[in-house]
Amino acid sequence: MSEVNGTQLPKRIDVVAFSGMMFPTDSRQYLADLVRDVVKKHRPIAAVGAGGNIDGKALEKELSGLLKAERKALRALKPKLTSAQIDEALEDFQAKFEATYARAFSEYLHKVGVNYHFVIAEKVSDRPIGARILKLVSNMRDDVRLVGERADGTFDPEVKLPIQLEGAGVIRVIVPRRAPWYYRIITSFMQRLINSFVSRTFSEKPSLILVGGAGVGAYLPFYEGVPALAVPTLHKIDEQTSTENMVGCLAFRMESTKNGLRIIPRTYDFRPIVARERELSIPKSLTKAEQAVWKALTPSPANRGVILFRVNSGKEKHTEEQVDEAVKRLMERGLVEHREYSNHYIISENLRQKMHISLASFLAGSKVVRHAASSCVHVGALKVLYFTRMLYFPRKVAHVDVIIDNGDLIQGLAHNYEYNGEVLPIAFGYDKQQIYAARITAKTLLLKIFEWRLPKYLKQGLPPEELIRKCLVTYVFNNGNHPAWVNWQKHALVLHFYERELKSVLTDGILRMLKSAEVSADYELVDRLVEKSVIRVGENQMIEIDGFSIGIKHPSKGRTLSKSHRIQDVVEYIWRSFDAFAESAVNKVGRFVVVYVANFHEAAAVHVVKFGKTVFGVMTGAYLKDTSFERDKDKFVDWGHALVTLCTTKDGLLAWNEVEYDNFIHPKDRELVFADEISTSQVLELCREINEITGDLPWRQ
Repeated sequence: MSEVNGTQLPKRIDVVAFSGMMFPTDSRQYLADLVRDVVKKHRPIAAVGAGGNIDGKALEKELSGLLKAERKALRALKPKLTSAQIDEALEDFQAKFEATYARAFSEYLHKVGVNYHFVIAEKVSDRPIGARILKLVSNMRDDVRLVGERADGTFDPEVKLPIQLEGAGVIRVIVPRRAPWYYRIITSFMQRLINSFVSRTFSEKPSLILVGGAGVGAYLPFYEGVPALAVPTLHKIDEQTSTENMVGCLAFRMESTKNGLRIIPRTYDFRPIVARERELSIPKSLTKAEQAVWKALTPSPANRGVILFRVNSGKEKHTEEQVDEAVKRLMERGLVEHREYSNHYIISENLRQKMHISLASFLAGSKVVRHAASSCVHVGALKVLYFTRMLYFPRKVAHVDVIIDNGDLIQGLAHNYEYNGEVLPIAFGYDKQQIYAARITAKTLLLKIFEWRLPKYLKQGLPPEELIRKCLVTYVFNNGNHPAWVNWQKHALVLHFYERELKSVLTDGILRMLKSAEVSADYELVDRLVEKSVIRVGENQMIEIDGFSIGIKHPSKGRTLSKSHRIQDVVEYIWRSFDAFAESAVNKVGRFVVVYVANFHEAAAVHVVKFGKTVFGVMTGAYLKDTSFERDKDKFVDWGHALVTLCTTKDGLLAWNEVEYDNFIHPKDRELVFADEISTSQVLELCREINEITGDLPWRQ
């Protein structure tokens, strides 16, 4: 371990972050409860409040009105007070006001066994009054720290967290200086804050940037060369005046390893609870009539006539007198309020603010799936990360349920590839590229995973069919635009050779391993199971696995400056197409909560919300260092794969997700892809080693 001032630095840390509590106006006690439970689950080194902790604007307005009334009352006193006495009394009144809210916020904020580090958005949401209230809270409690206080008492909106990790730099938290306006593109505000910081700062590059105050869930793993995470908001979003769309919190892990810094963010989505808060806040001790009225008010506020209609629209009927009496009792208990100006009854806001929900109850009956997503392998191209793909990638994804190759498995032949050195000499031909790609996938990935899993399941004495199912990982592949260039060569079936060779090599390899393990299985059984485990993405751009719908798309477009733009385009397309897909499916399909996007050689992950439902969009880069095309157009390539874990509620909604982007490059790849001058002997040696692993092909026939 490294040491700083005699203290050993950890190699791994966990941090929980939240933003936008907006206490006391839009805050919810159950959201604070959920953060407490997340902290208990992850055992972080700290909990970070990234701006918007206090609704300073609302409190300033309330205080201004109270001071105005108080000043009027003081001036009416006899004998008359002097101006100095009035000012002193008003200062005392303000101090008591702020102390009252400080105590209330302290009660709202659970003690969780770790320190809270609050970053203050003094110019926007927290405002100076919020800063003063938080200072009072920090004086009351030894687990509350305020980060970034300057000598003049103001607060820096771009602070360094007092957290250190061996082999890593600082963690920087950025909150807004000005109130944001509405952005359709989710990451635009996040990127603007980062761009502003990068261009002005005199500090060195941090190891991670956290962006608070944006109210979105996004991960840009390589933005400006720095991983950046947006922290979701932690209040009920009522009026969308900015891009805010994500209610939840963030728990992330940072770990120093021999291969570099790992960052694994888990984003919790609390929108499913917020959407049902009227329903979930129903007290247990209600009569049948009171329960009927409560359920009638759950969809929306209603007047007496609408309540009567909703109450009696089901099998159970209630008289007008019973309904009126039930409404009266609910109002007496403070559970229902009457709005005079609209003549509507509404479930008490105070009740919803103070209800309690645990993380365990939220996740009861949930389902977890694990995916490995990669794209743009471009087999046949010169600077493909061949050894990373063949030797490193299989070990990293052996535990997943589904492996997804989202397009451009081969480089194809176009432009002047035969002369500019972008294609290996053994890969001149769409057929050769497809066969090499299929053998790399089958021999170094799918059969290796089968081999590693086999001993474990052999010990369980499973029947042959179940044994094969357990050892086979589901593999999904998409076409992409590069393989489709074959259409210009007057060929109709894209990746036909790839699919045929992949299944053939996979079937033969499994039969050999089963024979060696003395497991009785015939060709027909293995062929049938392989056919089911290898899935080509069809024209719907969606697949269904175990009732779980997945959108997979490789659009033929160029990249954009806003990192989430293309992800949002694909989510929009899949969203509009989903109903037709669900209707045409043979089996019942579940909601889709994840969409995979590729072709842009960029990596990003973002949460897109449609009518209260969250879709996690994951964009993967390339398994290619670069080509002359990218270099000539100043397009830096994000390379590597993504490990994605999804947890859905019993209703099929997203509860939380993790995504880890891995851009490690094997040392044998580095020798060539980072070479300033590539020699013919290097290229020939690479071809020889690929042939040795995959098997030789005829030069021509």
